Amino acid sequence: MGKMYAEKQTAAAAPPVNTSFFAPKNIIQRQPDTVEPVNYLSLINMDEANQSNIKNLNQFSNERYLLSLFLNVPMQVTTSRPASNEAEDISPLTLAIAAWQYDYINDKSGRFKKEKSTVANVTGKYKDSLNAMLENGFDPKGKTQDWKTIDRNDAAAVLEAEKTYKESIKDNAAADAKRQAIVDLALSQTGSVVAVNRGDGSKFGWERIARFYEVAQEEFNGPDQFKRTRNDEGAPIDEPKETDLKKSKLAGIKAANKFANDKTADWSWCGIFTVWAIRSITGKGSWNAGPQGFGDKKGDITNAKKGDIINIKPGSNPNNHHFILAQDIPSDATDSYVLYAVEGNIDLQGIKATHRWKLSDVSGYYSTV
Repeated sequence: MGKMYAEKQTAAAAPPVNTSFFAPKNIIQRQPDTVEPVNYLSLINMDEANQSNIKNLNQFSNERYLLSLFLNVPMQVTTSRPASNEAEDISPLTLAIAAWQYDYINDKSGRFKKEKSTVANVTGKYKDSLNAMLENGFDPKGKTQDWKTIDRNDAAAVLEAEKTYKESIKDNAAADAKRQAIVDLALSQTGSVVAVNRGDGSKFGWERIARFYEVAQEEFNGPDQFKRTRNDEGAPIDEPKETDLKKSKLAGIKAANKFANDKTADWSWCGIFTVWAIRSITGKGSWNAGPQGFGDKKGDITNAKKGDIINIKPGSNPNNHHFILAQDIPSDATDSYVLYAVEGNIDLQGIKATHRWKLSDVSGYYSTV
């Protein structure tokens, strides 16, 4: 649906090359190429609609993310704050709801069921169209989704993303091209992971997290540390059975609101995510209690380039936080300069493009290319 209002909106930094759980077969899909473009901002009170949706769709409920699934709109977020229930995070959903309401009201093809409920106006408010969405296949509890197939699609999609961005530098081995490919690969995963219970006890996008670990820790744990059954393309097709977090690293990766290793050892995967993106493009680097293979951490942050790993000071984040720098830092940047970053394992273990860390928050960086 992004095509319908993209010209009216501020573009995202880079759209995902794949969407994971956002389009199962039992969900009615919109047909953006057959509908006249509409400026939904001219039809709704954005602030009022956002406030209503934030109240109804708090970040700790899977309903919010299942609605994203229903509307086929990934949570493509650029946030200036850690909290993921701010209006800027809700805005994509608000616009998607308005688009769905518009299609529902103006549809003359009979594509929508309208026997039990109706939508009166295009408001962008979730509560105004909930009953009609339920009648048309929305599953706010996640009980009817084919999660097995969705997980397999996830596992294949992350491999395809790696291949796509690796091939993007096939005919251009320049350092800047590699750095951009690292950033683009990381950005392709935004909105694909959410730790809340999706309806079956698992988190959204857990297969992607498993892949991040496999690549980042390959040198120390082998290329198949989880001993998965795989198809010819290398994507896992088995369904892990172990649920004991103390016995199975994968169990913690998969379980909703949990972490690998029962929150011990390498349980926080922010840095693992960075190494996954870099290693997938360059074949360089690994993670073993910290970034390995990139030399010593450097202190002069103004020399960092896009694609490098940034480490945050303990005083700004006590969890030894790491992320990928997504844009070169100006030579005249001061301590108050805000970095453009791609971060993993933030806000319900999500992956987001962010503008929230200042130069003064940084302890150093690792040069990756």
